Amino acid sequence: MSANQVILINQNFEVSGEVIVFEDELMRVQVTGEHPVKRAEYVLAIYKGKQIESKVISVKADEISLLIPQLPQDYFSDRRNFPRITVDFPALLIQTVKQSHGAEENILPIRLHDLSHRGFSFTIDHDLDFIPDTVSRVIVQSEQLPIYCDIITTNEIEQFGRKRYGARIQFIHSDNIRLLYGYMFAKQV
Repeated sequence: MSANQVILINQNFEVSGEVIVFEDELMRVQVTGEHPVKRAEYVLAIYKGKQIESKVISVKADEISLLIPQLPQDYFSDRRNFPRITVDFPALLIQTVKQSHGAEENILPIRLHDLSHRGFSFTIDHDLDFIPDTVSRVIVQSEQLPIYCDIITTNEIEQFGRKRYGARIQFIHSDNIRLLYGYMFAKQV
């Protein structure tokens, strides 16, 4: 992979190209051959080992222009491949627990603290009934981001006297991923 190579990905395609201009919030990518990229689509641009949420603003036969959110100066040296956006949203975490008499749902109120297109962190006020490392459904209770997805916790840390969990998205419907990308893009621009 050359220093200027970029890969554009969304749920429908993967297109490779070369970055010919990357200034401020504009990235112009030269592509060869036919491609299915359309204007106004959200894509992930994989560039220099980082994934950047972006929006297609212009499409020509051999060139695609992207609107990239303003990136921090140290963005390409940051260790995290998927930068997160700070939020403060209420949500419900639903876990199905097998009992001797059948399955039972535990519904726990949680608070989301940051998110990316791959996952988020959250806290639970009363985590006595929470079972880590199980697939759970999360329903975000915010008009700004009305989505649901299935997650699995990947880590937990003690922070300010309570546990903060990190979670990876296991499944998210395409309508919800579009809402998530749109929200994240709006917050980064």
